[in-house]
Amino acid sequence: MRISSGRGFILASCLLFTGLFIQAIAPFGEAQTKAVPKAAPKNVDYPSYGGDPGGMRYSTLTQINAQNAAQLREVWRYELGGQATIENQPVVVNSVLYGVSPKTVYALDAATGQTKWIYTPATFPGRNPRGVTYWTNGKVRRIIVARSNMMDELDADTGKLNPGFGKEGTVDLNDQLRGPASDNRVGMASPAGLYKNILITHGGVGETTPASPGDIRGWDVETGKLLWTFHTIPYPGEEGYETWPKDAYQKAGGANAWGGVSVDEGRGIVFATTGSAADDFYGGDRLGNNLYANSLVAINATTGKKLWHFQTVHHDLWDNDFSCPATLSTIVRNGKTIDVVFATPKTGYIYVFNRETGEPIFQSMRSRCPPMARRTTWSLRRSRFRASHPLFRGTAGLPKTI
Repeated sequence: MRISSGRGFILASCLLFTGLFIQAIAPFGEAQTKAVPKAAPKNVDYPSYGGDPGGMRYSTLTQINAQNAAQLREVWRYELGGQATIENQPVVVNSVLYGVSPKTVYALDAATGQTKWIYTPATFPGRNPRGVTYWTNGKVRRIIVARSNMMDELDADTGKLNPGFGKEGTVDLNDQLRGPASDNRVGMASPAGLYKNILITHGGVGETTPASPGDIRGWDVETGKLLWTFHTIPYPGEEGYETWPKDAYQKAGGANAWGGVSVDEGRGIVFATTGSAADDFYGGDRLGNNLYANSLVAINATTGKKLWHFQTVHHDLWDNDFSCPATLSTIVRNGKTIDVVFATPKTGYIYVFNRETGEPIFQSMRSRCPPMARRTTWSLRRSRFRASHPLFRGTAGLPKTI
């Protein structure tokens, strides 16, 4: 999936972010008297899409658990307004919840549900955003939201556009890509990645030709200036150029991280999991292995230079790409603690690599596909795929934290 017609499950406007909006009460039938807790529960932020830059989706909070979940009741409700496809995952910083509705960006008091501000853009094209990016340098605080090809930067305290970012607060992601902006079609649903003061963009592009390239780009979070570009369809002189027909970079499309990116803040590495090349189900005009489609790519977050990559399917003809960002975690294998990156494409395999080196943690194999009965395209006869053994085969080296 990249840019599509928006097919999905339709949720009513009364959708609740249940995990954030409920509290424990006494069991049914017992007096609900207020008691002074021994110690006030500690608030914990959820500052990033996926919980943290590595996408662990984990919280240390323990007040709500399996023993008292049945005793919960609704505390407050925020109406999102109308029916729409909702995939939004809010973030919470300093007891303020920031989220996206079908037509607005909003900030709420996480304890009471009271509205702090609402930002309504002139248009909200494309599919509804999945969330926002929060950034601060300790002096100012910003909320960044992408609505299709438009990326807005707001003051986190007021909801007003930051006029010093891009053009009056907005960057057009169709611009500074390939050719004039009018020739491109980028739609970013998942929030931008963040490393220090660099926003990392990705997004959806067309699944059939003509389609825009899925370049990963780094932008100055304060000014909106483009800092670097990683070409997922390589240019002449770049590694992987030979895996495409000559001059493919001028017209080929796809190879985009449509699900988003993950960031190792300590090492300064961006991990992008890319989709297939366009056209999804025909490869006659893109002979070759087509790097960096269907790949996990580790990129220097400061410079945009590739550190390592792993391509799971060569010359994909079946849309067997990655459907979600990579997840960063830590495992213990053979008595050694290793920081790893997990990546799962649509084939159902779980790939696990050393974050720094790209070394596979579990044995992998590379196999030729059987030849086609009729050679109608440069395809399965010469295509290869890589398939790692499922992660949970046996017990040795199982992750301690997932």
